Amino acid sequence: MYLRPATALPRQLTTNWSHHRRPVGCGMVARSPADDVEETLARWLGPNTARNAVRVFSERSLKKPPGALTAADLPELLRALQPMLRTLVGTEQSNEILAQLERRIGP
Repeated sequence: MYLRPATALPRQLTTNWSHHRRPVGCGMVARSPADDVEETLARWLGPNTARNAVRVFSERSLKKPPGALTAADLPELLRALQPMLRTLVGTEQSNEILAQLERRIGP
């Protein structure tokens, strides 16, 4: 089977995954609470894995796209991410990441 290079793929397959960011006047981009989670996870998982993890777990657990998440949704998102983090980085490190996220998002 012959695979075409990425440059030959249709535009919708080569766009970035920043579809959950909502533009706000003057070219500014509003940060959703999911962006904070994604940014923190990216330090340990890498930017692509972090973005996909937030997207998948927000859609599966909360039935919402990442851009629609509110601060009230984040504790449930963090609970959903916990088993995956334990598997990928270990129990101690996952507890540290989750504690850092809880401090960052506040009460």
